[in-house]
Amino acid sequence: MPFSMASLLNIGVFAHIDSGKTTLVERILYNAGEIYSPGRIEDGTTESDVLQEEIKRGISILSAIIQFSHSYNGEKRKINLIDTPGHIDFQAQVEFSFRAVDIAILLIDATSGVKSQTELLIEKLQRYKVPFCIFINKCDIALQTPDEVLKEASHYFSEPILPLFTSEDYKNSLLTAELTDHEDRALAFVEWNEELSEKYLYDLGELKTCFWQGLGKGFVQNKFIPVMAGSAYTGAGVEDLLSLLWYLQGHKPAFQGVANMLMIQKRFHEELGRISFWRVYGSIDRGQSVYLVGQEQQLPTPYVFTLDGYEEVKQLQDGDVVAFSDFSVGRVGDRLRLMPTRGEQLPEEEVSRQFSVVLEPEVAESREILRKGLERLVWEDNGLEYRCSDFGQMELRGCGELHLDVSLNRLREFSGEIFSSGSLKVARYELIKNIAKTEFVFEHSTHGGRQKSGVITGFIEKTLEFKARVKFDVNLAGTICDSIESGFLEVLSSGNYGSNIVGLGLHITSYQAPTEVSEHTISLVKISVISGIKSIIKGNTLEIGPINLFEIYVPQDFLGQVLAGLEMRAAKIQDVDSISENVSFIKGEAPAEKLIGFASALRNMTKGKGTISMVTLFNSKQFSYI
Repeated sequence: MPFSMASLLNIGVFAHIDSGKTTLVERILYNAGEIYSPGRIEDGTTESDVLQEEIKRGISILSAIIQFSHSYNGEKRKINLIDTPGHIDFQAQVEFSFRAVDIAILLIDATSGVKSQTELLIEKLQRYKVPFCIFINKCDIALQTPDEVLKEASHYFSEPILPLFTSEDYKNSLLTAELTDHEDRALAFVEWNEELSEKYLYDLGELKTCFWQGLGKGFVQNKFIPVMAGSAYTGAGVEDLLSLLWYLQGHKPAFQGVANMLMIQKRFHEELGRISFWRVYGSIDRGQSVYLVGQEQQLPTPYVFTLDGYEEVKQLQDGDVVAFSDFSVGRVGDRLRLMPTRGEQLPEEEVSRQFSVVLEPEVAESREILRKGLERLVWEDNGLEYRCSDFGQMELRGCGELHLDVSLNRLREFSGEIFSSGSLKVARYELIKNIAKTEFVFEHSTHGGRQKSGVITGFIEKTLEFKARVKFDVNLAGTICDSIESGFLEVLSSGNYGSNIVGLGLHITSYQAPTEVSEHTISLVKISVISGIKSIIKGNTLEIGPINLFEIYVPQDFLGQVLAGLEMRAAKIQDVDSISENVSFIKGEAPAEKLIGFASALRNMTKGKGTISMVTLFNSKQFSYI
């Protein structure tokens, strides 16, 4: 017996790039009766990819939120479908979608299995405790059976992954099949629960009832992960997937008492201008006073976006995802409250903006136009940031080569050809060498020794993480502590090669104030720390940078050429495997700096038949020497 569902459901679709995610969204909308025919990525006719860069490249860049109604067995409900980007460069767009969804659909490409990006998505779904089901896609063209895909993927999951298709045919679903003919697979959804198992053993005729109860209860309790299989392109299995979503109960993110609304996305709209999307928790009345980032404001008119455009919302209810056009201050992750409180923001997820490009306006008069264009770009995409120099140059930082390439093209769309851009660069850092723990005594004086800093005693040491850390073992005046910390951070901001120093901690064990304290003492304390730390690290750092983990699919005929190209870029090959008679798989890592432009080189050397996916990482365990 199916579980009853709430009248509103937020569904997120997550996948590695090229897994067929947007195609699945189109097929869901088609099967739900919302569109006359599924759109095609190649034709630029999909509902969720609307940016010119999305249509041109055939990839999702920004998350899309579409609301539609769906009827099943005489019941009707609203669904907010959240289509998220698959490429790792755009994962900053995905982060807060995990906090908004009730149920997630994770796609696995049957032709390539679990990829690195899929692993990251699995980790995030499990971290946020989002109940999710799996849809194995492209079964119509895969050489492996769905069962074989599941067997290879099982070790990536902490819970059992249980198929809802029969072993004979992935198109045959347990939701509609005669369960007694597939007893082993049906019982897997029962045996996790002792009470249901006893009920079935007492009366074997109760298999169907126990199956439905086990499926519903076990899913919401994260006892297992149900798996469907099919093809988004042909539509096989999609109707069964929609049926499954009716049978499952999603969770409601536990923000009650913490926030009444959470900002999950910002977009520009042709008519409404800057709009922000919010997930609603609990009940909120239109027009009432609310608090955002500590400031009281009037709640503006809420909208929902449907396939026909947008419309006003008359009543906000728990689970709604709504947009406001005059309420776009702050950042993604802001929390809205009905009562004033501290900490209106959730902790911001670390975004790895390791790639940068310098922009320079063609003429001085264009500088303000360029700045406004960058402001709009960064406002919409929280994976970007920009900085302005005193010389008129602007630096745009992002999450990857593709991310910045797309962003520059978008910037030209709404700012024009008013700037030139330099070559892409990857961030560099400096790491201390030959220092485990170094003790010091710092003191500085001026005016022939009449003005002194006092004596600072302590030690510096490597930290386990790439974070600056200052620790005081002695109680000191706040001004002294601030001066010591400021001096230390200033040294870290520019090392021997002009890059940030990482992985160094400062430990202060004592401070002896000078006999005569003057107005210069605080400044002298800072100078003593700066000069002292610099003398220790002088010539004692190594340049390091982020690494790229890569996965490459290449025709066998080009395997040797590709491996030689990777060797020239200092790559470490971890695995080379034959996927089929004609296709090989290469997995490895290389300095991110060395792989700039390799995606284009790969296309050229394989005549457009090779594909690569990369994840950029930089932390104390994953980095490369330069």
